[in-house]
Amino acid sequence: YSMKQLFLIALAIASVVAAALLVGSIHGKALSVLESKTFEADLDRDSILRVQDIAYGDHAAQTYDVYYREEDQDAPVVFLVHGGSKELGGKYEMHRRIPMYLELGFTVVNTNFRYANDGFEYDLACSLATFKSEAGEYGASSESFMLHGYSLGGSISSRYAYDSTKDWLSDCAVKDPAVIAGYYGEATHYGNVIPEGFPVEFGLLDKEIIGPADFLEEARLTYDDQKGELEGGVRDGAINYIDANDPPALLIVGSEDPKNDEQRQEDFAEGLRAVGVPSYTLVIEGGDHGLMKRERPEMIHVIQDYAKSLFGGEDFYYNH
Repeated sequence: YSMKQLFLIALAIASVVAAALLVGSIHGKALSVLESKTFEADLDRDSILRVQDIAYGDHAAQTYDVYYREEDQDAPVVFLVHGGSKELGGKYEMHRRIPMYLELGFTVVNTNFRYANDGFEYDLACSLATFKSEAGEYGASSESFMLHGYSLGGSISSRYAYDSTKDWLSDCAVKDPAVIAGYYGEATHYGNVIPEGFPVEFGLLDKEIIGPADFLEEARLTYDDQKGELEGGVRDGAINYIDANDPPALLIVGSEDPKNDEQRQEDFAEGLRAVGVPSYTLVIEGGDHGLMKRERPEMIHVIQDYAKSLFGGEDFYYNH
């Protein structure tokens, strides 16, 4: 071969390798980040069926997508719940997390919820119950589901999974609640511990405390005692509703996450362990709040092993 021919051959090989790294594989262990422009093509290649924008309510945002295989029978189910700071976001954010569950044989449900709505968990509960009533149509099990929430979606998911004091289906047409086999929270806030008997009614991620004005200063002092900045209010959350009947939890946060520190994550995990509920934590060194935005094989393998353990797989031996 001439030097020019060798150069062209080398260039062609490099192009093929680069394309392979970009597109990735649903079935490969080294999962790559899937951008939306390649996502649909990868699903087509691996014969993944999907039904999009299934309604569970009257609002345009009350929809979910289902990803499954035609041959599935009683497949385990994972629900993906996106983040978004109460204003922005959508189920498209979770595309990067769909392949690793399909690889395990899961049916994947990727759900949306309404913004500008203080009842996020009610939407999640209704989407779970609605899918449960239709699971057989997709070859999926209706017995119990795994919840995977990112950022705000993790807070919403944890509140539903661990707070049994609410009737989450009060406004839903379907009244049979979904059972949660396990919870995974990614870059998530689990709330601040609120002392028993504290005379203020809180809402999830409230920007301001709801209650009589004379209790505001006491709330601020309580928050400061818990090593946090006020940021306009005290956050109620799953940490205040833990009991021994709760599902296990896997919690992952980046060491450089400016919104959710590892101490907050560990406090929630310790609360679960204190009542005998298995909980596991992982801190991604150098990771920020955008854990969803890049490939992290060390994280993906832990999530996959945890997911398998929830549905009859091997025990989860990850050392937190």
